[in-house]
Amino acid sequence: MALTLALLNLGPEEILVILMIFLLLFGADKIPQVARQLGKARAELSRAQTEVQKALKGEDERALDEQLKSDASREQHVVQQDYEMFQLRRAAVELGIDTGGKTREELRIAIAEAVAPTKPEPKLGE
Repeated sequence: MALTLALLNLGPEEILVILMIFLLLFGADKIPQVARQLGKARAELSRAQTEVQKALKGEDERALDEQLKSDASREQHVVQQDYEMFQLRRAAVELGIDTGGKTREELRIAIAEAVAPTKPEPKLGE
């Protein structure tokens, strides 16, 4: 409450004038009832504000979690592709195939051709 009064820059005289006006407007018997209603309204406003902050924080955290999962999945896919390319190049080098500038698919085809069993060509007399 002191913080609120400090923000409004009210001194003791101003507060006394406000209380007198309040007393004249509502009467002495209604002041406790009005004060209770104001307290309940303030508590409800505070509760609603807390719920909104939690909801917003929850949305931000969910969005961040989804982004992190997506990034991790993408990174895993790239690592897997790099490892596959590494294995293809290693196999091609072992088979004596030039790997320079070849794509993944070109390496697969070259390796398949290199390891495919060669059919003996039929002789003409047979």
